[in-house]
Amino acid sequence: MKLAPPDSSSCRFLQLKCCSVEANDRLLNDTTGRACRPRVQPLGSAEAQQSFRPAFFAFVCVRIRAQLWLLPLLMLAINGGAQLLLSAAFAQTGVIAGTVFMIITAAANCWTSNKLCWQAYYTGQVDYESLSYAVGGRAWKIITEIAVFVLLYGTLVNAWVQQGQTMSAGIKFVNPDIVNSAPWLVNGNGRILMLFSMAALIPAIFMNNMSSLELLADGSFVMVIVSVVWVIVNCAQKGFPALDKHCQLPVGCVPAEDDDYDYGIGTCDSCYGTFQVSGFTTMEQIASAISVYGFIFYIQPIMMPMLPEMPPGKVGVRALSVATCVTIAGTSFIIYWCCGFFGAADFGVRAIPTGNYLSNDLGQGVAQGVLNILYIIAMLPSICPFEYCTRHAVDSFITAFMKPEHVYKTFRWRNILLATTIYLTSLGLAELFPGKTTKVIQITSAFGVLGVSYFVPIINHWLLLFGWAGVQRHRNWMRKAPISVDRVMGMTLHEVKHHSALRKQPRPMDVDSDDDMDPPNKANLDDTDPSNTFSEESLHKGAFAGDYDTSTSASARSTEPLRVKGAIKGGALDYEYRPKNLLTPWNIIDCFAIPIFILAFGFWTSIETLKLAFT
Repeated sequence: MKLAPPDSSSCRFLQLKCCSVEANDRLLNDTTGRACRPRVQPLGSAEAQQSFRPAFFAFVCVRIRAQLWLLPLLMLAINGGAQLLLSAAFAQTGVIAGTVFMIITAAANCWTSNKLCWQAYYTGQVDYESLSYAVGGRAWKIITEIAVFVLLYGTLVNAWVQQGQTMSAGIKFVNPDIVNSAPWLVNGNGRILMLFSMAALIPAIFMNNMSSLELLADGSFVMVIVSVVWVIVNCAQKGFPALDKHCQLPVGCVPAEDDDYDYGIGTCDSCYGTFQVSGFTTMEQIASAISVYGFIFYIQPIMMPMLPEMPPGKVGVRALSVATCVTIAGTSFIIYWCCGFFGAADFGVRAIPTGNYLSNDLGQGVAQGVLNILYIIAMLPSICPFEYCTRHAVDSFITAFMKPEHVYKTFRWRNILLATTIYLTSLGLAELFPGKTTKVIQITSAFGVLGVSYFVPIINHWLLLFGWAGVQRHRNWMRKAPISVDRVMGMTLHEVKHHSALRKQPRPMDVDSDDDMDPPNKANLDDTDPSNTFSEESLHKGAFAGDYDTSTSASARSTEPLRVKGAIKGGALDYEYRPKNLLTPWNIIDCFAIPIFILAFGFWTSIETLKLAFT
């Protein structure tokens, strides 16, 4: 079985040369990186023995390269200014409670992110919106789009507010006289500085894929590490001034505000309040802190639009899932905990009123001002992933009512209009409510985080688990599905106009459940099995099963979807999402206990956060 070289409409970030130079013997194409199965040889042949090692090496290279590309980009999105919020959250909960709730929130987001990746794989979808349609239909898709929009749009508004707050404070530290010489520049929590940030982002506004931010993500990650080291060193030099020290107001020091008296904050600079090792005052403080934890750890709407840029098959799913979990539970958790603990131990509950650690005077003068300015410049690109994913959700809603050829023709101007509208309106809201970081986070977290990070993934999980998803119950469920923009833009205009498979139900990537990108082994090099056929077009037309052509494979030319290993339920495909033995202890915990706990945890924190936000 020989394969033609793949076309150039493939994955953009893999540039590897791993196997032999012959087109039929290489696992990866030299220019596109899209996966091609090596030529199959009879088991035991000399050529099969020689091609096994380079094929396996290429497989490992693909996974490592994909994860190395993903980690900085996911770090850019998840850490874009989020660590500035942690000192205020930790100061409200104390060390032990703050650490416990951070662990719970991070673990919940890891679980739902992993489930979303595999839900997309088993249903053959390429983004969050198309997955929701495959599971619950048009109404469920609209609910998902609204939740994604609320979460990402609120994050954008908060990002602009943080830009103004932090840069305004930095300029004041560098030149304190600027308050008198140019008050228009720094007053109003940096309203004018937000406009400068917007102007600096113009070159990156209209990006068409997330991989274009890879270099910027690397530089931003370095600046995040510098800021973390700064927080740790600054706190250690002062001797942890606020840690478990119940501050008494000195003589002549009066409470700054009535609300601050409960925390022991006075008007003198030496009064830090207290940062307790254990214990907290009210449940409202816990809810407020948890809303911050949910806000800083969510990554699902950023992760899902990356699916079309991943290698095809299980290798792409595994790479994305592993990179997401490493980002959440590894690098981000360590960075967040260090910023939260050392920031609260340094400044105590003084960080609560602003909710922004770097907007407070840490006693470093010009050095802190320089840090603030450099940090904001480095974190400026982190706004781009949120805008891109917001635009993706809005575009998915709009194109659901358009013909495929119109989606293709209007792609450029539609994205320019959407990007401009999203940037300007979010910036306008930030200009209207500067300094309101806490309120923005509370409202966004109560609605968006609950829906996107917890509710939608868990409902999808249960519907697919019991075979109640629309794509499982009805064979023709996807015939009326809205066209995915990622699929349309991967074709030429002629293909869009004449591609009959656009309205057909996507099929799983693999035939008989053996993935094309699983690690090669000598047992699967036998080409005597007549059923071992596949379409090379399905491997490079798109990253996932939804993007395939019906012109090559004999089995794909049928109007019926390909059958995978497993029974046909309700006249549609059984995607094997359900474990074979559902009643094992681990499956009971994984399929029922964990999602029930996450839902209860999410609803409780959302209700308490809304009470706090509107009282």
